[in-house]
Order: sequence, then C-alpha cells, then structure tokens
Amino acid sequence: MIDKEKPIIVVGVDQSESIQGEAQLPDLQAGIKELQNNLADDYQVDLYGVGTNTTLLDSFQYEDKTSNYSSFFQQLSDVYSHRNVAAVIFASDGLYNQGSNPLYADYPFQAPLYTIALGDTTPQKDIRISKLYHNDLVFLGNSFPLKISVQTQFCAGEKVNLTVWKEQNLLYQETLLVSEANQRFQTDVLLSADEVGMHRYQVRLSSLNGEKNTYNNTEDFFVEILESRQKILLLTESVHPDIFALTTAIEQNDNYEVHQHFVKEFKGDYSSYSLLIAFHTEVNEAPLPIWYVWGANATTQQTDWMQLNAYEGISSEVLVNSEEFSYFQMDEEWDAWAQQLPPLVVPFADINYLMDYQNVFSQKEKGIATNRPILSFHKGQEHRQALWLGEGLWKWRLFEYAQNESHELLDGLIQQCVQFLAVKEDKRLFRVNLPKKIHEHEDLSISAQLYDANYELFNDPDVTISLRNSEGYEFAFTLNKTVQSYELVISDLEEGQYHYECKVISSGEEHVRTGHFTVIPLQLEQRQKQANHQLLYKLANMHEGTLFYVSEIDDIQQSINRLETKTISYSRVHLSELLNQRWIFILLLVFLSLEWFLRKRNGSI
Repeated sequence: MIDKEKPIIVVGVDQSESIQGEAQLPDLQAGIKELQNNLADDYQVDLYGVGTNTTLLDSFQYEDKTSNYSSFFQQLSDVYSHRNVAAVIFASDGLYNQGSNPLYADYPFQAPLYTIALGDTTPQKDIRISKLYHNDLVFLGNSFPLKISVQTQFCAGEKVNLTVWKEQNLLYQETLLVSEANQRFQTDVLLSADEVGMHRYQVRLSSLNGEKNTYNNTEDFFVEILESRQKILLLTESVHPDIFALTTAIEQNDNYEVHQHFVKEFKGDYSSYSLLIAFHTEVNEAPLPIWYVWGANATTQQTDWMQLNAYEGISSEVLVNSEEFSYFQMDEEWDAWAQQLPPLVVPFADINYLMDYQNVFSQKEKGIATNRPILSFHKGQEHRQALWLGEGLWKWRLFEYAQNESHELLDGLIQQCVQFLAVKEDKRLFRVNLPKKIHEHEDLSISAQLYDANYELFNDPDVTISLRNSEGYEFAFTLNKTVQSYELVISDLEEGQYHYECKVISSGEEHVRTGHFTVIPLQLEQRQKQANHQLLYKLANMHEGTLFYVSEIDDIQQSINRLETKTISYSRVHLSELLNQRWIFILLLVFLSLEWFLRKRNGSI
C-alpha cells in the first residue's frame, strides 16, 4: 500500500489578549484564510492558536490570559519531527510572558520560519508597576515589607500618586515627581498583619493625560496571614555551642521560634509549645513530642521507648543509614558528606530500644559499622520522639560553611527533624485538601479522604462540595471516586474569593469541612502593549525565514512557492499469516469434508 504526504505548512496565530483591538486583525484573518485556500491543492496547511497552550484553531478569539511561545515550538517538535514540513508561519506581537525564550527552543526542521508582525512598536506615554516584592506568608501581629518598582516612559514633569489599598482602606500614599523621560522608582512600604486569613491588597498609580494603557497602573497581590509560629522549647542546664547551631537552624524556617530556658528556671508549663528539646538534661515526663539531645557526659537513662546504658570512653565516627530510613526524605548528598565531617564526641554506650525506631546516623569504630545510633526516631502512640547522641554540631556547621559557604545541608536536616517531630497529626475521619489560591483560568484540584473507625480508607458514600462566591452565587458538585478516596477538578472559575463547604454522611454521622480560597486575576497580557518585532525578526532570521507585516501576507505565498518541495510517498507492507485467512480455512474444510464423504460413499472408510 502506498501513502502520500503533501508538504506541510504549519501556521501559528497568537490568541492572547494583548492582540485584542488591533486594527490589523480583520486583514490578518482574511489573509490567513486566503493563504490556506491558495495552498490547499499542493500543501497540507495546519492552523494552530498560540496562547496559554497551543491547540488546533477553529476560530479567532484572542482571549488567552498568557502567551507561551515555547508551547508552540514544543508542539512542532512533538507532532512534526521527521515529517514533510515545508515551512512554518508564526503571527504575533512578539510579547510572551510564560515559558522559555523562543530563541532557544528546539526547531527540528530545515524548513524556513516566516513571522508576521502584529501590534504597534511606537513607544507610548506610560507609567506602570513593573514589579512587586512581598511575602506570601506572614504571622499575625508582625509587620511585613512591600517593595514597589515603578517604571515611567515619556512622563517627564508629571506628578503620579501612588497608593496601597486593602479592600476600601487606604494604607499608604506617596507622590512621585517624574523628572526624566524614562525613570524608575523604588518605594518601600511596611504593612501590618492584623487579621488571620488570605488578604487581597492593591497598588494603584494615578493615570496621566495621554496615557493609553492604564491596565498596568494597578496590581493586586495576596498575603496569607497565619495565626502564630510554632513554639519550640529548649531546656538545658548549661550553655553550649551546639545550642546555637540548633536554634539558628530551626529559626531559618519562619514557622518556628525557639524559646530557651534553663531547667532550674522553667516552671513546667508546656501548653504553648509544639516540641521539647531536652538538651543535655533529663526530662521525666512531658505531654508533647521530645527530642533528646545527649552529650558525651550522658549517664544511664531510660525513656518509654529506649534505654541508654553509658560506659566510660567515647566514639567519634559517623555512618549514614539513609537508605533504611523512611520517615522523611533526606538530601542525597548526606551519604558522601557524612564521610567528610569532623568527628563527633559521642559517649560509649549501648541503646536498648523498647519500641519501634529508625536510625539516620550510626557510629563507626575504626572504620567498622556498629548499630549504636547517633540520630534515631520513634513514632509513639501519642507523641513522636527522637534521640541525638553526641556533641559537635557547631563543628559541622562551621565545616559546611568553610567548604560550601552555606549551612544548607545541616540546617535542612535539623528543620526536617523538627518538622517530623512537631507535626500535628490529623486525627479527623474526613479530610479535604485544596489550594488556598489559584490563578484565573487555572484548574482547582480538590481531593478528599474518608476513614472508618480503624483509620482505613474507604469511599462508599458520596461526597459533595458547594462553592459560594463573593456575590452569593452557589455552585454544587459531587466528587469523583478513585480507588480509595475522592477527587474533583473544577475549571474556569472567575476571579474572587470563595467559601466552600464539603459534606459526607458516614455511619449515620455527617462530616463537614469548610474553608476559603481565592482566584487571583491574571493581568499579564495587559501590562505590556508595545510590540516586540525585534524578537520576531530574530526568530525568522535564525531559521532562514523572513519577517513580514500583515499587508505582505501575499508575499509569504510567493516565498513558499519558490521552495523546493515535493510529495513524499510511503509504502506499507502488511503481512498476515496464512492461517488467519478465513476463506482459505473454509475452503480447506469444504475439501476435507468432501473427501471424507466420497471415501465414505465408496466404502474406503
């Protein structure tokens, strides 16, 4: 069988919002359709819309919220590699705001790339918010910085009013005096976190006479304010350089704050703490997770999950057992890094474990691995616990900085330990997970888990969720059942704040989970209107093509007609086993039956 493939012309047309309103669009659409019709006899013409994604184009809409040129080139590579591609045509304004630089995209053809330049490259009078720098998470009662970067263009002599708002409340105001044609301003503002939840703030610039694009004069940002940090209690009997190493590493994470007390001064109130670090001291009982840090002078001690029998002498080498450790994922560099670290001062002691445990680090004696731990963990029924046996963390910290000019490995490990120990386990039978904020046109992914009294997953009953937007409209959905849990993906939610209520009835009891999330508007396409034809020229020049304007679309056809293209024929050979031919089987059956009948009739059988 012979298949023939015509030369292929791939056409990509920008469908993002930045193209909207351009006077050239009717001529562009008419030119593309005429080009399709004129080339249809000799070429296969495939038309794509390029925006957030690249898809086959049925109609021109120009509604995508982002421009991702790299998705177009990825589509070319995925679909048309090793195909009979004669040319590629790409129509756009040269403004992309997602994906990688198209100049570095894979282009697996010898075919020329022709670009069609849209939009206006004339510089316009404009003032815009070019960048906002802020924290995404802030704790209640704290202040947080906001840095505002403003760029002006042809605005010399103008006065611009800059304001910061939270809903209808004015938080900050400043007047910017523009003295140069093109000038940049940096403004630092300190805002207060005074209410828990997800909050929307807005930075505004007053518009100017003659300014055409005012969309980039305002920008929203969102900050989540959490109730408080988790408090870590460190009890000790004396000062030690390892305390500084521990506390500094822990407080690199903004979610934690360490409170250090001497044992003799502590009054025994653990109620406000998430974790106790017992540093070189004994703690009999405490109603919270405990991290025992015992030094070289540790004496024989016992907890509810292990017993330390101390002898005279010390050990000093470290062996990493990360392959056998499963409570959390350690950095792979620890395997090699532990062999370079300065030796710890570790008491010579035996550990008898009374319950389940896992080791991260173990000791080595003269290069021989032992089962004596340095760092081990226990998942208790009520609270998690850990043991660090040895001194010299401060040496590890200094050594890492001397080698790498950072404390990333050690600080990361200590923070992982604290996170594992201080985590508050969710004992609820019904759990719902969804993000607290998504962008406009981004899918909202919801998952839910339902447990029985034995904490085993099941999904027999239906789970429903209702969403209510800020205008009071409600939308109801039923979650889809997976193997053991539930999930749902909701698309095309409009911007704004939403309240959700998720329900399920299990064993006659109704379980309800409520919360809020925010859909953040995307304004990327409106922030920059001045077309970038230089990028389009470079793209065409890199791939042996030419830049054309809309009025020159007919010239593209002439350029294509001058190309040396040809139809490619593919031969296909289909092999089939003889026994799979049914008519031969029937024919054989008929002849065999006839032979049997004749033999039977003649008495030969």
